[in-house]
Amino acid sequence: MKKIALIILFVAIGGFLLNSCTEEETCKQCKIVHYKDGVKISEETPEEKCGDDLINAQNDVTTVGTETTKWECN
Repeated sequence: MKKIALIILFVAIGGFLLNSCTEEETCKQCKIVHYKDGVKISEETPEEKCGDDLINAQNDVTTVGTETTKWECN
């Protein structure tokens, strides 16, 4: 019985240690910025983007005619 309790204890500690070593998500403050003919005309309120949302925001650029809208993160 003591062996089983000891094995369970080691498994629980090992599981905790494995979870505590995961890499934290990268987060940045991002805002939508509007350009016309390459000149900034407006920007919106920054918001925090993390993980996949951050990657998607950084790759999201929309151009219609001479106006471009994109996320800028720092």
